[in-house]
Amino acid sequence: MTDYTITRITTPNGHLLAELDTFESLSYTRVVNAVTTLDMVIGGHALPWSYLRPDNRIEVWYSTDGINFYLDTDTTWIIRYPRKRISGRGARSYDVQAYCATTLIDGPIVAYAADSEYADKYGPLDDMMKHIIRENLGSLTTDSTREIANLIIEADQGNAPTDRKAFAWRNVLNTLQEIAQTSEQQGTPLFFDVVYEDKSFVFRTYTERRGLDHRWPGGVSPVQIGPEFGNLVDIEIGIDARNERNAVYCGGRGEEDSRNIVTLVDSDAVNSSTYARREQFVDARMYKPGVDITPEARAALEAGRRRTTFRGKLLDTENSRYGLHWRWGDELTATVDDDVIDCRADAVSVQIQNGRRTVETWLKGNVR
Repeated sequence: MTDYTITRITTPNGHLLAELDTFESLSYTRVVNAVTTLDMVIGGHALPWSYLRPDNRIEVWYSTDGINFYLDTDTTWIIRYPRKRISGRGARSYDVQAYCATTLIDGPIVAYAADSEYADKYGPLDDMMKHIIRENLGSLTTDSTREIANLIIEADQGNAPTDRKAFAWRNVLNTLQEIAQTSEQQGTPLFFDVVYEDKSFVFRTYTERRGLDHRWPGGVSPVQIGPEFGNLVDIEIGIDARNERNAVYCGGRGEEDSRNIVTLVDSDAVNSSTYARREQFVDARMYKPGVDITPEARAALEAGRRRTTFRGKLLDTENSRYGLHWRWGDELTATVDDDVIDCRADAVSVQIQNGRRTVETWLKGNVR
């Protein structure tokens, strides 16, 4: 089956400047909750140099049949570093580096004072992310010059755990990454992205997975993955107890005997052997008096659990083709010996050289 890739060069407002179906090379990587890059080399006579100025954009459209094209990884790439090259023989080429649309939330900070309603929040962590975006990049910012044009923030959903966070004067992207980590520590994977739709940017959050559920057997069009199917290599399965903590003491406000202490214990883990108990103290004095610090203790207990981990490289084969059977951010199920592993395609790297497309994806997950 043949792959088809088209790149579209547009203005910052999405107006089409050029459409290319040939180029010297193209490579791009997408990783959940992160800013990643695209690198492209174009022949110097393919389009005017002026089309590649910073803040113009590159869209990558992909199809497995040459008919049904889709915007790969749901983003438009914002040009940051164009270069014109002229060889000793006069051959011209353009080298372009661009960033995915998530870069838009890497520029702003949470520009509000500590303990303000804008920089100290309590609620579902996915909605907290949206509030931060609305109040620093969107229509609810107190300084209208900070608002990003054509940015839509999806409605609150309340699908993530509830917690309290303080983040005055912090970088917005870093703050969202830490919130996502807190949610995962409490047992709910949380993702965010800036997707590109109809010439608008849309900030979205996702729980459990960034993409679709293709797990075996109950997911949508499940894909079978494993060594026996010829599409999974470089496998590593481990039991990680290096940082295990199964008894947590969390201390809030107060002094000595009057200090607020919450204790949580994973009894199954503690009783698994004579020497299994491993304790941790969590300092939660940053919370105001009267605030329940149990979620902080629960997050520490979840983060300290012993985990059976998995890592493997998914191959782009006829039975597991990128773009046809699965896409970036999807959740899949791998079978290795007697282990059944639910794993996510949280990172994907695509390279096109001399018309040949190579897709590399590392899966990570936990054994059921």
